[in-house]
Amino acid sequence: MNKIRVTLSPSTINLIQSCWRKFDYEKNQGYGVKVKSTALDTGDLYHHILASYYNGIIVPRENNITESITSGRIHGLKLNLTPAEIEDTVLICQQYFMYYKDESWTPLAVEKPFTVSFYETNHYEFFLEGKVDLLAKNGDEVLIVDHKSKAKKSYPMSLNNQYFAYCWALGVDKLVENVIYKQKTMDGSKMTFSDRFPRRIMSYNTEQLDEWYDEMKELCDDYEKNHLRSFFPANYTKCWDCSFNQVCSSIRDVRKYVLERDYKKVVPHDIFKS
Repeated sequence: MNKIRVTLSPSTINLIQSCWRKFDYEKNQGYGVKVKSTALDTGDLYHHILASYYNGIIVPRENNITESITSGRIHGLKLNLTPAEIEDTVLICQQYFMYYKDESWTPLAVEKPFTVSFYETNHYEFFLEGKVDLLAKNGDEVLIVDHKSKAKKSYPMSLNNQYFAYCWALGVDKLVENVIYKQKTMDGSKMTFSDRFPRRIMSYNTEQLDEWYDEMKELCDDYEKNHLRSFFPANYTKCWDCSFNQVCSSIRDVRKYVLERDYKKVVPHDIFKS
């Protein structure tokens, strides 16, 4: 029997663990919100500028920072951002480049996609998929680097499906959360560049990665069970901030109508396309 191929990304795993019904709306039926948030577009712009910059180190080019910023301004015009929001992002990236002008990283690959065989059930063959923002070498160590733009000061969390998945798939035991904080002050004092651009190292040993993988196998078994029954239960502890709240608040017979009226069909993102 030919098994059905299923691709799991860290965001899909998060979605399943959050709510099976939301997973059904987004992944099975293909619905999404009509307007992407400004925060997502700002993060998109940060990633674009940093990707251009590190590519300009791998394949050296003159005026790398200037070209990266110019590319970012052009890309920003495609996003749901005001000119002021684009320029704020550009300024913060310029400050980041200045702070790390003498960094010891040697970039190896930018926005590197991967797909690896993950697990098989009776009816499904699962693959783990993702895209790493940056692979870099620091001395003899290979590091996975994940760029994060954040509005306010927060603390790192190593218990993270994305970080577990990346390290498990690539066989790398260290991941760096490369943070850019947009806030400039904290507790009434001006934040230094070291405060605003921290790099936080997450290390994972074999036992931790094996435990995560064992839990993911259980998730895949549940995937098969729920799809064979076409049963996707709601997690009512997560409804308060869910984009599909108004759908689930409707009676069952009209939910399809609400989805078609208030949401849009979303084309699945292909990580192997730029």
